[in-house]
Amino acid sequence: MKHLIFFYHIAAFLVGMTVVIASAAAYLKFRKPVFKNYGLFVISLSFFMMDQTGAAYKLVSLVGDRYTDILLKLLSAVGYAIMTYSLPRFMHDIFGDEMDEKRKDLFSILALVLPVSAVILYYTMALWVVAILVFNGILIGTVVYAGWVVQKNAGTLQDSTKRDIIKRFKVLTLTGIPFILLDMVVEKMPVVGSYFPYGIFAVPTFYLLWNSLTLYYAFKYFDSDKFSSEELKNNTSENDGETAMNAFAERYGITSREKEVVALISKGLSYNRICEELVISMPTVKSHVYNIYQKTGVKNRIELINKIKDPR
Repeated sequence: MKHLIFFYHIAAFLVGMTVVIASAAAYLKFRKPVFKNYGLFVISLSFFMMDQTGAAYKLVSLVGDRYTDILLKLLSAVGYAIMTYSLPRFMHDIFGDEMDEKRKDLFSILALVLPVSAVILYYTMALWVVAILVFNGILIGTVVYAGWVVQKNAGTLQDSTKRDIIKRFKVLTLTGIPFILLDMVVEKMPVVGSYFPYGIFAVPTFYLLWNSLTLYYAFKYFDSDKFSSEELKNNTSENDGETAMNAFAERYGITSREKEVVALISKGLSYNRICEELVISMPTVKSHVYNIYQKTGVKNRIELINKIKDPR
């Protein structure tokens, strides 16, 4: 029986790896962060799968080595870290809702510190209850934040395909989470546990369904010309915007570096992001912005963007 369970996990894992490879290929082709962050998210689920596979196959008891158990828990910790980093970013990417720098820093710190702390608590101080609370706290907090982003932005989607995709994944998540939580404890439950010595397979089933649904929509979406048309439209808009920017720069004597700053401001980037994009200091950014405002006679970002659209 456990061999069949093991192969079920492997089949689910192969589907997940197909999604990871597809996400990487899409990112390399289109250079959109949404593909990178989604690929990382699926990788995080894959680390959870590895831990579950080892547990379901009784790998620890087969090997008889405590370090194997530690390795499996470390895989889960890495999965928590990657999910904490990638899931919030992915949700913001879906809706084109830029994630502010403070939240990015917060989730990056959580991704680095909390899983490591949990492992230390679990294995060096034997505070396993605290460790489990930390692990589950990271997972619940990240998922709740992702759900909040979806709820906040769901009404802004005009694309019916995206609305349908998000609706289906939402249903899968809300249905799957209770079973995953049950799967964590069912083996230890009196009476009931004897009927499910290997759990109820909630994690591999959720993982398989999630990635199968991803592949279904990937083929459905990219087989159409919709994405290509959208890219063409975006490229046309970018070309029109570049023409307007060149005319704006020539009219007001904007330097090439100032033009780069204006372009990033028009995309809604913060001064911190502009520093990162152009690899310059904050005082330099502020100096460029001051010069741009002086040359164009504007007082804020909105006036500057309107001036680019209508330089009269």
